[in-house]
Formats: sequence, C-alpha cells, structure tokens
Amino acid sequence: MSKSAALLLILVLLTASSVFMFLPVKAGTMADNLTINVVSPLQKQVYYSSDLLLSFYVTKPSSWSEVFSGYSGGILYDWVGFIHFAGYNLDGKESENVTVDDHQGGLTIGPKPAKVFDFSFNLTELSEGLHNVTVSVFGSYKEDTFVYSRSVIFFVDTVPLELKIVSPENRVYNVSGLPLNFTVDEPVSQISYSLDGQTNVTIIGNITLESLPYGEHNVTVYATDNVGNIGSKTVFFTIMEPSKPFPTTLVVASAIIVAVVGIGLLFYFKKRKH
Repeated sequence: MSKSAALLLILVLLTASSVFMFLPVKAGTMADNLTINVVSPLQKQVYYSSDLLLSFYVTKPSSWSEVFSGYSGGILYDWVGFIHFAGYNLDGKESENVTVDDHQGGLTIGPKPAKVFDFSFNLTELSEGLHNVTVSVFGSYKEDTFVYSRSVIFFVDTVPLELKIVSPENRVYNVSGLPLNFTVDEPVSQISYSLDGQTNVTIIGNITLESLPYGEHNVTVYATDNVGNIGSKTVFFTIMEPSKPFPTTLVVASAIIVAVVGIGLLFYFKKRKH
C-alpha cells in the first residue's frame, strides 16, 4: 500500500484499531475479561525495517473457571473456557492458525486460577506505508464458540525522503527577489523553510524570496513525510548590487568638447597657412 493511499484509510482504521471485536456464536454467553495484549508492533509506531516480529499474549481470566462440586478436600476449580487456535490477519490476508495447548483438564485447588498464552509470528517483506494487523484467538466457553480479536495499525518507512532545491542555486545573483523552487519524491504532510537561520516559515509549495538584502544568504527547506520522517536541504547564494550603467551624458558632453576643440584647431591651422 502506498503512503498516499494510507492517508485515505487512516481515519477509518484508527477508529477501529483499539477496539476489541467479539464474534460469539450465541451473543451474551461468552465470559468477560479475556484480554489480548499486542507487544509488537506497537500502535501507530513507525518502523524502519521490512521485517518485524508480531508478538502478543492472551490472558484467560479466572472467571473462566468454576468451583468443581463433590470435592471435600478444599475448593477445587475446573476450567469451562478454552483457547483452541491463534492466528493473525495482515492487511486482509489470513495467516495459518496455530494450535494452542489448552487441555480441558487442569483441576486446581485455590486460589482461583488465570492462564496466559504467548504467541509470536514473523512478518517479512512488509511493503512501504501503512499496515493493519489483527490478531485473533479461537476458543470455546461452555457450549459456545467464539473469536476474539484486536487490531493494531503501524507504519513501515524504509525509503528516506528525498528533497531537492531547484532554485536558488549556489551562485551570485544581482536581483533582490528569487524563486524558491524545490521537489520531493513522496507525499508530505508539512513543508517549511528558514532563511539565514531565522524562524521556520510553513508553506504549501514553491514561493518567491523577496526584498533580499545585498550579501551572502542561505535557505533551508524542510519536508515531513506522512509517517513523520523529516528531510532537509540547504543552499548558499549571494545577492550583489546591480552594476551601475555607464554615464552616457558624460560621454556625449566629452564628444561635444572634443568636436569643438577639433574645429577650433582646424580653423587655427588654416589661418596660419594664409
């Protein structure tokens, strides 16, 4: 799934990501307090690897055990709820379920017991972007069967954000206004820039740097991608005062003076010949 597609799904998925889903065959008959805790990956966490360990544990509550009658040596408990299988669904693709060793014996003399099961699966070759993993346990409680699940959203970002400043370039300019043009290679959630180390200014795209004073400058552009990674690029440039035009009026005046002097000398030499 691409990062742009991930943004479109995130609002819907986040709503359901922290909710336990109960799917009993007969509503209202399944015991409360069965819990699933996902250790890895964590909710809304960014991971910089395409291979992760899916780890979670399931706690079968003490309410799933009842007093076993007919025993006079103390209080004896017997389980009435059991976990049979566990598995996961990654981005809509089901895994193979693993069998859980939760035998139906296990009579226990007080205190009232609880039971914890640990599970782990390798998630490999994860694509870039948003992922949704749902872990599930399948079991029975008294005469009913059930599926109990929990979902986690996480992100994979193995390709760094690449940002390039097209303009200004590292050279000298003789204008006071320059376009700040840049490109990024993936969707971003925020863009800002800093001119000469000043406070960052948030922008939505290319702009013009206006009224730049003469001298040396630097500008840094920052871009944040959709999973929170920040890329930046800095360029140095110089603004010089435009060259002043050569004074043409002085040239014209000098030419007139030269012409007048030339005419005077010509008239003088002609007079001496006579």
